[in-house]
Amino acid sequence: MDADFDSFYATAAPSLQRLAVALTGDVHAASDLTQDVLVKLLRAWDRLHVDNPHAYARTMLVRQVATSRRTGFLHRERPTAEVTPIGVVADFAELAAESDRLVAALRKLPPRQRQAVVLRYLEDLSTEQTAEAMGCSSGTVKRAAHDGLNSLRNQLTEPAER
Repeated sequence: MDADFDSFYATAAPSLQRLAVALTGDVHAASDLTQDVLVKLLRAWDRLHVDNPHAYARTMLVRQVATSRRTGFLHRERPTAEVTPIGVVADFAELAAESDRLVAALRKLPPRQRQAVVLRYLEDLSTEQTAEAMGCSSGTVKRAAHDGLNSLRNQLTEPAER
C-alpha cells in the first residue's frame, strides 16, 4: 500500500464514517458505505490527481449514499437485535439520548435535506462546497438546508415521548 494513502486513510476514515452515519442514520450501513468509498479510492489512488483528496472522498461518499438509496442497498440488511453497550458511564447516558434523538430526527428528513444539513452544519462546509459535493446549485443547498433545519427544529422541540 502507498504511504500517502495510509496517511490519508488515518486522517479521513473517522470523519468519513461520522459523515456516513449522519447521512444514513445507520452505523452498520455507514461502515459499509465508507469502506466502499475507501476501497474505490485506494484502487484509483495512483491515478488520482485532485487538490483536496478529503473533499473528493466526501463527495464520493455523498454520492455513494444517494446511489445506495436508489438501489435499495441500505434496506437489504436489517439487524436482528439492538446492540446493548456494556459499561456505559451514567454521565454519557443523557448525551447518548440526545445524540440518538438527533439521528432519529435526521432520519426523518428527505435525503436532499439531510445531505444539506449534515454537510453544511456537521461537516462545516460552505454553501459552495456543499453544492459541489451534492452535485447541485448553491440555491438548492440553501433551500434544502433551510427546510431541513426547520424540520429538525420542529421535531426536536416536540416532547420526546409522543
